[in-house]
Amino acid sequence: MQLTWFLQLLLFWSHLHFVSAFDQSKLRTCNTAGFCKRNRQYAGNIQGNNSSPSYYVIDESSIHYDRDENSFHANVIKNIPSGIKVELPFTLQLLQDGNVVRFTIDETRSHKDYLPEVLNQRRYNETSKWAFADVPSAVPISNPRKVGNKVIIAANSSDARIEVSLDSFLINVYWKDQLSMVVNERSLLNYEHLRSKDENSKNLLPEESDFDMFHDSFNQSHSDTIPFGPESVALDFTFNEFENLYGLPEHPASFRVEETCGGEPYRLFAADVPKYNVGTRMPTYGNIPFVIGNNEKSAAGLFWVNAADTWIDFKYPTGKAQSHWMSETGIIDVVMFLADTPMEIVDKYTNLTGRPALPKEAAVGHHQSRWNYYNESDVMNVDSNMAKGNFPYDIIWLDLDYTDDRKYFTWKPDAFPNPARLLKRLGDLGRQLVVLIDPHLKSDFYYSDTAIKNGVAIKNSTGQTFFGTCWPGISVWIDSFSQLGTKVWGNFFLTSLMVLKTWVFGMTWMSHLSLMVLRLLPLRT
Repeated sequence: MQLTWFLQLLLFWSHLHFVSAFDQSKLRTCNTAGFCKRNRQYAGNIQGNNSSPSYYVIDESSIHYDRDENSFHANVIKNIPSGIKVELPFTLQLLQDGNVVRFTIDETRSHKDYLPEVLNQRRYNETSKWAFADVPSAVPISNPRKVGNKVIIAANSSDARIEVSLDSFLINVYWKDQLSMVVNERSLLNYEHLRSKDENSKNLLPEESDFDMFHDSFNQSHSDTIPFGPESVALDFTFNEFENLYGLPEHPASFRVEETCGGEPYRLFAADVPKYNVGTRMPTYGNIPFVIGNNEKSAAGLFWVNAADTWIDFKYPTGKAQSHWMSETGIIDVVMFLADTPMEIVDKYTNLTGRPALPKEAAVGHHQSRWNYYNESDVMNVDSNMAKGNFPYDIIWLDLDYTDDRKYFTWKPDAFPNPARLLKRLGDLGRQLVVLIDPHLKSDFYYSDTAIKNGVAIKNSTGQTFFGTCWPGISVWIDSFSQLGTKVWGNFFLTSLMVLKTWVFGMTWMSHLSLMVLRLLPLRT
């Protein structure tokens, strides 16, 4: 018995010997991400200088209420000491039952001749179209009224009240007459507006840094031309009388969002990271910029509607939770949820973004996947062994090596000579087959050539087709923001169906919905 325990212990330690933690030394940190370092430095300088003026104010003459859209409008003016003024259109609406507050801050831009014509010069402002299930309808606001230097906004049927300060951009959000959230309490609003490199010095605030505004010095990244220069947006939010925040999936860290002072912020960035260290705030496969706070009396939620690379700092002073959100580009688009309980917050959030869908019946059972099975006999051998072991399963998965030379919509002819036969054999046993089809298309191939010919392949900054390296080798990608691109992509499935006379893919899965370029190591994004 003693020998048995000794052998088990020896085996355990031998196993640990071969386990190594993920080396994060080559990953980008906040200090090597230009916009994150700049915004952290700006925040430190603003908070360290009590005499800093308020650079962001609301132009009182621009205030108006659109009764058709039930929206409050005004212009936030960014005042730079050199005399430059930047106009930032501000819109606020109350959604659902009036207890959901959404506001956006965009940038008014004039055309810049120095930028290439191929570039769209406006900020990207359509993230909400992808994030919301439907276009949210706003509820009527009772007549906004000005009291002193504030405008008070509320809906007749809601328990929420919004106070927008004019002489310094600040929003107080009340729930049942109790202060729930404060926007820009620490004056960390930072909107890096469009300017040329030659004009940069006179467009800087005294507290700002110019680190990596027009180039990327991180030695592990692919060179980036940054034609627009700095475009980051940042804003702070205080959860009043909330001492715990939860959310920000997907991170292998604690359920409660941790303080980040003295360490790395949480990073939201889709990446193909095959391994990670437990407790890290670095990104994994996906992310959701949503947090919830709750106390004995109420709950509050915050949804940062921005899909760009984002870093977030948190700290918990006595009686409150503070957050500082920093995104590389896009606009500020924020939804705040107010309710009595976290359950109600989640209900409001999913009402906006979409309810979780019930899975297919087959998805409930066991799925068998081991990266790849390399031929038809391999698949059927796995199936027969599962049957011998009386192990029930519903679906078996194939990764990219089922394809002919890693060309999607094809089958390797010597390994899978008759896909329809394979599907029928599995179907007769009550099984289904799922195969990989990703959006990176091998170059010099019918489907990639078709994408290029139709002008729906993603282009680089010069307007030429972008070629990158992914699983198939040199590849091109479909522009999924283009309506024609999505149509061409859909036709690829139909073309494959017509060529093969039957649908032989069973079901498909896409492991990289976004652009993933392997040469952009180590994050592979």
